[in-house]
This record gives sequence, C-alpha cells and structure tokens, in this order.
Amino acid sequence: AEGFILTINVASERALESVPEYINDLVRIRKYFPFVMVGSNSENDDSKKKITDKQAEACLKECTLRHVPYMEYSTKAWNVDTIIPSVVKEINTFKKLKKNLYKTHKRDRNDTFATMLTQSPSSTSSFQYNSAFSRLKVVMGFRKVGKEAKELVDKSWSSQDVQYEAWLDKPPTISNIINESCLSESYHIETGANDRVTHHLQNTAAQQSPPFTLYPPDFRTMYYKTAMVGKDHTNYYGTDEKRGIVVVSVLTMEDGCKVVLRSKKEDFRFITPVNTRKDLRKVLPRFVPGLNVPKWTEIKDPGFVGALTSFEEQLTSDKYKFGVLLCLEGQTDESQMFGNQSTPEFERFLSFLGDRITLLGWKKFRGGLNVKDDATGKESVYTETQGCEIMYHVSTLLPYQVDDLQRVERKRHIGNDIVTIIFKEGNEPFSPQCLTTKFTHIFCVVTLEKEVEGVPYYRITMAYKPHVPPAPPLISPDTCVMAGGSSFREFLVAKLINAERAALFAPDFALKTTRTRKALLEDMVSRYV
Repeated sequence: AEGFILTINVASERALESVPEYINDLVRIRKYFPFVMVGSNSENDDSKKKITDKQAEACLKECTLRHVPYMEYSTKAWNVDTIIPSVVKEINTFKKLKKNLYKTHKRDRNDTFATMLTQSPSSTSSFQYNSAFSRLKVVMGFRKVGKEAKELVDKSWSSQDVQYEAWLDKPPTISNIINESCLSESYHIETGANDRVTHHLQNTAAQQSPPFTLYPPDFRTMYYKTAMVGKDHTNYYGTDEKRGIVVVSVLTMEDGCKVVLRSKKEDFRFITPVNTRKDLRKVLPRFVPGLNVPKWTEIKDPGFVGALTSFEEQLTSDKYKFGVLLCLEGQTDESQMFGNQSTPEFERFLSFLGDRITLLGWKKFRGGLNVKDDATGKESVYTETQGCEIMYHVSTLLPYQVDDLQRVERKRHIGNDIVTIIFKEGNEPFSPQCLTTKFTHIFCVVTLEKEVEGVPYYRITMAYKPHVPPAPPLISPDTCVMAGGSSFREFLVAKLINAERAALFAPDFALKTTRTRKALLEDMVSRYV
C-alpha cells in the first residue's frame, strides 16, 4: 500500500467546514503515511451538481494551499467528522500496542505502520494487538487506488522545491518597536505595515488565516523509514566529484522504482518509470542534475538499514526551543534584560505561550534544560502543536544570581536559540545589536498594544538577520495586532517554528548542516563497506 485515501462529501456544508478544523490531525497522520484528500460528489441532479462543483472547487483550493493532494470523483462518501479522529485514536492505540510487542515478541523495531499494515498479523501477537491491527487497516482505508490517485500519492513522495517569499529592495516603514539602527547591519524588518515582502506563493496565501500550517510541509517526514524500511529494497553508494559520497536507496514497484538519493547538501526523492537497479548510471542523472557517479556499489550489510534510519532521524526534527527575554522600559543593555525579574504583564503573556511545567522529573522534550535537579530552574513553559514539541527558555525562570553580573546561565540558553521572543514593556525601541549572540538569527518582538474589556492585544514585529527569508505566516494588517487567545497563540507558534526552519537555509546554518551530513555519510559508508 502506498498510503491512504480520505474521502469528504463536498455536497455537505458541514463536512467542508471541517476541513480546516482537522488540518492539525492530517499533519499528524502525514508523519506516518502519505495521504490523499478525495472530494466525493454523489449528487446526480444537475442543479445540485452545480452547487457541489463550487463546493468541490473551494475544497480543492483549501487543500492546495495547505499542500494536501486532492482529487474528486463520484461515490458514496464517508463522514469526515468521524474518520479523522478515529484514525488518530487508532494510531495512538496501535503505537502503544506496537511498543509492547517489541518487548514481548522482539519484533523488528524498524517496522513502520505502513509496513505492518501491508502484512498479516503475527500468529504470536496478542488478541488485543490483532484487533487493533485489523481496526486500523479498516479505518485507514487501505485499498487499491486508481491511476489518478496514485499520481497524487507519488507527487507527495517526490521532493518539492522549497520556496520563500523575497525581501523587496526598498526602505522599510520603521515603527517605534525596533531601533532602525539595525538596518545598518542589513537586518530585515517585518511589521505588517510595510510592503517589503513579495506575495507570490501559494503557501503565503494559506497562512493568512488559521490553522497556520508549518512550512516546508515535509520538513520532518521520515520518508525512508516510512516507505522502505521493512520492504525489499536495495542500497548503493558511489562518489560524485562535486557531491562527494552519495547514498541511494531503491524500492522496486510494479511500474517503476521509488528512489531516495542522499548527498552532503540535500536529499532527492523521485519515482522512476523504469527499473532503476538495472542501470543507475543512466537513470539517476535524469532526476538529479549534474550527478556523475562512475560506479555504484551495493551495500548488503543489514546493519546499513539501521544506519540510514538513524541518519534520517538525526536530520529530521519535530522539537524546538525558543528564547523568551523580558525587556523593561528604558533598557538598552543585555545585562539589564537578562537580570530582570518577572512582571504581571509578562506572566500573562507566558500563559498564552504554553503550559507552566515542573522540570524535575519531566519526561518529554526538555530543550537542554536539566530535569534531574534544579540546576536550570524549577519551572519552564512547554507546549505542543501540529506534532511538534516546544520548550521555551524563559529568562525569568532560568537561574539568577545577584553577584553574576554577566547572567551567564541565562545567556547560555537563550543566546544559543535560533529564534528569540523579546517581550518589550515601555516605549524604548529594541535594538537587536544589544545582544551579543552569533547564533540567534531572528528576533520576534511582542508588545502590549492595548487592552479591551480585560483582553490584551499584542503587536508582533520581526527582525531577521541578512540572508534569512521572510517566514510564513507573514505579518499583515490583520495579524500585526491580535487579541490574546488561541488564534494569537497559533499564529505566533507557527511563525516561530517556520522562522527557525527558514533560518536553517541561511549560509551559516546551511554550511553546518552540509558538514554534518558529509561526516555522517562518510562514517556510514566506512563502517559498512
């Protein structure tokens, strides 16, 4: 099976309204399976069909903007209000049973859900496991798919170009939030009040209303582990003059091959219409420009599969840490900011970011904080969104010593975060240059704009270092000031995650990633060849 088809009745207004509501669940599912959204039209009456055609077009637009493959055909529809929650429930049940199965029957840990769903349940498995297994196969809708649906599934497999909006070369409109002196160091300022960012891409349009999706959409998908591990596939390595060590995995299907090619800079995924194994030298250059590998050598050691899986896991992250620094009225020096104690307004803002958690004994993502004792503070702020875990490094919750004028412990964490929130109280503009950090590339400055009937309204302004592209969701006149609540939190968290992802394409981080990938590939090949 290549994935699953989710059907929605486009003749139902209620079903269409549920599409945005369940986007977060769809993203969670996509971590394990490629999927296709299908809009079914069971109306035969011409007058009704005109209505459903318009609704189908709206559904297509919704899915396209959020990078969900979509097709339409006439059939009996499933109920979208029950199918997705059922899928998520069954996945969670299946994950727990699968974990227990490892311990009791020593089943291969590299088995994925997709692999196990295409096999028969083990005769040694418990009745509870087999029941969950059967339910999951039914609810996921695994079945033979038609040519049109297969093309859409294949498209979700193939590598997608990562595209960001660009900064326009014209003077920005500077507010009193960020000091314009940072422009001398080529910082880019995003306020929502200026028009310094292009608006050409579909993903930009999709980000202007909730749910605010994460970009790139396949940033944390483990394609090799999901699609190839546990199946009969072949791994090869070769040396390219410019790319160095190159590792290729090939999975033969009925009408072609799925291929993953890894180099020091990036991965390429594509589907070839011919049997790639017969002649790698001729086939691969058609899909990877400039590839020149004189000889491909098969790696038969079974341990290499585990090494490739580990390689993919190391470079695929769904965990993030962001700094949160309080800046009070009149403060222009980092030592002053790092020395601040909390304020009621700052505490209210933190409540929107996530949950206050106790670090001692914390079992989930810790973001580098100490959970064995109180060396990095007693509490922190944590949240989860769209399958991602986020730990905030809050300056006022990190250890504070009066005689430590450099505030080393607080700087050690926040100074090593790629994205930092500056919660600014007062009218003094914040200057990014006041923080001595080479690692932080993006500052998200949040200020209290006003309060209406007890509801705070926050203004968001972004400062990007040179070479970092603008991250969606772009700040617009509608989102530059938002009421504190769920929509504000969704917008801000999506902005932070996408900002960190965008920063990784900047030269400083891209070079580090290339070095890491190069070292990992060379180490793998040296150990298994």
